[in-house]
Amino acid sequence: MTNMTLPQGTLEAGGLNQWNDLVGNVFGDIAVDAPARGFHASIKHQAWGTLAMSTVDSTPARVEGGTRCAGPRERARGGFLLLNVLGHTTVSQDGRQAVLGPGDLTVVRQGEFYCIEFDEVHRMQVLALPELDDRSAFDEHVARGHPGREAPLLGAFMTQLAGMNDSLAPSLDGNAGVRLALDLLAFSWPRRGGDALVDHGALEKWERLLMACIERELCDPDLDAHALGRTLGISARYVQMVLARRGTTLTAYLQERRLQRAAQRLRASDAARIGDIALEIGFNDLSHFCRCFRRRFGCSARDWRQGH
Repeated sequence: MTNMTLPQGTLEAGGLNQWNDLVGNVFGDIAVDAPARGFHASIKHQAWGTLAMSTVDSTPARVEGGTRCAGPRERARGGFLLLNVLGHTTVSQDGRQAVLGPGDLTVVRQGEFYCIEFDEVHRMQVLALPELDDRSAFDEHVARGHPGREAPLLGAFMTQLAGMNDSLAPSLDGNAGVRLALDLLAFSWPRRGGDALVDHGALEKWERLLMACIERELCDPDLDAHALGRTLGISARYVQMVLARRGTTLTAYLQERRLQRAAQRLRASDAARIGDIALEIGFNDLSHFCRCFRRRFGCSARDWRQGH
């Protein structure tokens, strides 16, 4: 990955030549072409360990990267995660083209030709992702646009980074920030076939978070994938995806956990009424609870309480 030598803070370019020098220091093999008259651009650069974030504001321009030929040992590894903040942008690489509106994301690889074009005042946040080892997983998303609603966790992470300074994020020092960014990338973006990027370590961590959230909120009768997603900062689709890895759906899992909790409560106390227990653990229909309980345990809730 390019060694980012730009000082922390915001710098403005006095012209196109100076702008090319500035962005070359940050993004490596890159060239910007724009009408010289009226051109204006600035860049805010921040870094935490090996994690680097740049916020770029510019008048209309065409950006080309990866234009120099390099041997396998010289070619830069890694890529850039792009969050389009203002204006519309066209990103091209590998014969694909993504048209991004505000809030949309895509990625480009370093060391291979890419093009970024915008014909209006523009702002983009660029997160450098060094040393990507799993190229096959990353390559699938090169120059593919993802609406912000499909990856809310990634967008929120980048937006929060852009508002930080180096003294506010000590937990991102070293490689910790890059590992976090790659985990979010692995979890957030679906494969074209519908599955998430295969990073089992990241998915297992999110599965633990989801299961813990379900246990805390289990008694809420309105609990659904959208509510869980809002709590965790992910989409409802990814909630369902994590549960699919366990071979179940959210509806089936919630019912099973509520019935297990009801069974424990019925055996633990003779004082609470069956209807009250059903309501407390998230069933808002007593008849439905009784049918589900009999199907699951092979007897009525009353017989279960009596030990039959």
